[in-house]
Amino acid sequence: MNDEPKQKRRSGGKRATVKRMTAEEIPEAVEGALADRSPEDRDTTVVITPTRTRADEQFLLLFVGNFLRITLVRPELTRTDLMVYFCFAEFAAYGNAISISQRLVAERIGSTKSTVSRAVKRLINAGLMIRHEGALFLNLTVLLRGRLQHLGDRYFDQLLECHRRNKNLYGDAIRPPVPFVLPEEDKDEKNRA
Repeated sequence: MNDEPKQKRRSGGKRATVKRMTAEEIPEAVEGALADRSPEDRDTTVVITPTRTRADEQFLLLFVGNFLRITLVRPELTRTDLMVYFCFAEFAAYGNAISISQRLVAERIGSTKSTVSRAVKRLINAGLMIRHEGALFLNLTVLLRGRLQHLGDRYFDQLLECHRRNKNLYGDAIRPPVPFVLPEEDKDEKNRA
């Protein structure tokens, strides 16, 4: 393996050498590093971490508590509805925008377009899917394709719409997965109520 060492700056301004090695190469490398130093400068830290790898499979973040709070109080949601939901989730774009047609979902789950259309209506009524500004997306407080840290900035408008929809349907039972600040008009509406 023995890749070329890379210099990285650590906190405190000291430099650290980062080098990928096999398990067999580590003892010799530590001995060599210590032998090259003067006796008063032999403080050495060795950190062994596994090689980072990327998952071959795509993944989503499912906020299980919020998912259960919705699905347990919605007995009208069928197994087919949930199959439709997760099929849309599989092909959702970052930020949960729907990026697959109902016809393709129907083909994928072995159903008809009209069955998928009825399922989408039930999913919207349950708050698992949100229609906002002419677009359809999955509720960000239930499931997320993307990075959690982007919820408060890149997807803020969608998160706000999900929050409003959740409030209307479920009160305070559905919580956003990350803290976010409501715009002033929402705070004013809350104070008037």
